[in-house]
Amino acid sequence: MPPSVLLAFYVASHANQTTSLAEELSHQVESMLAIVGDAHDRGKKVFAKNPMCHEDIVTDRWPADQSDQTVFIHELTDFAVKIRRLCGDIALPEMQQILEELFGEKPARSAVKEHVQRVAKDVGSVGSRFMPGKAAIPVAVAGGAPTPSNARTAPSHRFFGDHPDDLPKRR
Repeated sequence: MPPSVLLAFYVASHANQTTSLAEELSHQVESMLAIVGDAHDRGKKVFAKNPMCHEDIVTDRWPADQSDQTVFIHELTDFAVKIRRLCGDIALPEMQQILEELFGEKPARSAVKEHVQRVAKDVGSVGSRFMPGKAAIPVAVAGGAPTPSNARTAPSHRFFGDHPDDLPKRR
């Protein structure tokens, strides 16, 4: 595992280029993959020094060899794939499963539960903007009762930050 000072150095080097937490996490993982992967592809160990004290080499103990980098690259790649999946249009149970794999069962379940409660409270307090004051129930379930003509399908939820299409375009 790379030292935390190296991870902090990489994060600081690539910070403030995104507009949401999900985008930032993905950006940071992809940036680290690019740096470590490039060194690895050239048959070199990644190298970094403290920008405030050039004698302080933050990679002096890690990586010990190419196999350390290989393990880290595989872990980062897996993390990046899961983060991309979370940002996609997936169902809540799959999202919870991925969060559990990444962050552990207890934090993931707690976060999902709190999110679902927050959404339910918001809808319950002001009504759904898609069917004010009511829940949409499919005709087959409602015993053939007609669906109001002003009912609309709710947009898909991502439950993990902003979707890139919803963000302002960078220049």
